[in-house]
Amino acid sequence: VKYPDIDNRYFQSSVLKYRKYFDENRYEITNVVLDLENSIKLKGNSEFKSIKDISVSYRFYNYETESYEVLHNEKIERHFNSGINEVFKVKIENVNPKLISENYFQKGEFIISELTDYEIPEIEKTYATLMASVNRKTVPVVYNTPLETEVRYVGLKSNMKFVDIMGVLFNKKFSIENNTLHSINQFQNSLPDYSYLSELRNLDKKGNWFVFTNRLTKHYLDHVFTKNDVISLSYILGKNLSAQSEEKVFSFREEVNSSEHYQAYTLGNIVPNSEVSLFIDPKRVFGEKIKHFKDTLRNAGCGGRRNCISHPFRCDLSFNIFEPLESRVDFSKDLKGEITRLFLVINGNEYSLVSLINENKVKIDWMDNGIALHIKNVNLIHELSNVEENLLSLKISALREDHFNGVKLVSMSGRASYMCPMHTTNIAGHNKWPLSVESQNFGQWANTVRWDKVKRGERKTLVQQLSVGITSVISNYFN
Repeated sequence: VKYPDIDNRYFQSSVLKYRKYFDENRYEITNVVLDLENSIKLKGNSEFKSIKDISVSYRFYNYETESYEVLHNEKIERHFNSGINEVFKVKIENVNPKLISENYFQKGEFIISELTDYEIPEIEKTYATLMASVNRKTVPVVYNTPLETEVRYVGLKSNMKFVDIMGVLFNKKFSIENNTLHSINQFQNSLPDYSYLSELRNLDKKGNWFVFTNRLTKHYLDHVFTKNDVISLSYILGKNLSAQSEEKVFSFREEVNSSEHYQAYTLGNIVPNSEVSLFIDPKRVFGEKIKHFKDTLRNAGCGGRRNCISHPFRCDLSFNIFEPLESRVDFSKDLKGEITRLFLVINGNEYSLVSLINENKVKIDWMDNGIALHIKNVNLIHELSNVEENLLSLKISALREDHFNGVKLVSMSGRASYMCPMHTTNIAGHNKWPLSVESQNFGQWANTVRWDKVKRGERKTLVQQLSVGITSVISNYFN
């Protein structure tokens, strides 16, 4: 049994949170401990009411040695009664860190557990002893349907062929047509003709029977079976047939950014029958921000006072003060803001992530530390070809906007409006802010400004870079 079947969203979220701790250049790992919770259930049967003292083996595939490595063997000394789901826990210490760093984080694989032996009180034998006797006289038949998977053992007779074995197992509840197994019980061949497996991805009720054996020299209907042979009967639904993985492409980047313009990060190659899971953890937005506000300077005149000479003016000012920016960022569930700066790129063609989500071509789930994205059918976004290499990337764009810079004289009025440029210049100089060259009538009074005291405010581009963490799994299925 592969342990466990991990939800892609949880897996990718975990990769972004914890993979950094397995970087040997940054951290020293002194021990890796696995706490496993296991469940076992003895199927109800008329022969054996219980088993006891089970032996369980845990293994993983070591890619460095290209062999399976035993992590731990455990014996659980207790009874397990039929029809009852029993739970037991196992703690494994001093685990090879490569199990986590390479198998789990890079390939999405974990461990394999195997029930290797147990005692059967009713016959006072172990499973291993019983099966040694059974295997000398039978041919094993694996029976797999959407409802169940089990192994049945058929006692051998002389000249026993496939039809004879089927008769023992299913009596007359099976049929063979055109040299092919057509039906067993309620399951019969129902898939339409197809050229590519991807055409079957939505068929979750229709399927076909497939017969697998060890290598034979004859057609399986003509072969005489012995105790050295194995038969597997599998009814495979269309959606499962189309989801046979040819390869999985993993990518991980702890933190990448848009740069001052944009950056595209390759996720991997895709095929017409690909499925993509992508997790994006928003981290920082940095660069500059604008502190924007307005003000009005005015001299209303004498207001009825005697011996007063009125010099009224009104100066309307606008301020764009550029300030450093460095802050944590989260994506907004209304799909506005920083998430609009993300794009999927397929073979050089760019697609807005927000648009794809709104068009239901990309499914989004909101997680604690980011967004989980799922693409079931890449062809809905971009039609792919089987004859050329197809590449998927994530593009991150910086926010770039042009704005006036500093203190800007927007308008001036009144008998003494000629004083507005002076007041505007004084405010800019006193606060050490730039004086905007876009101020009203700037060309007419710019030569009156002491440019050795005041900074010239040319139009400026606001740049805000975005950084995110990325992990993705591309499942390229046979087609």
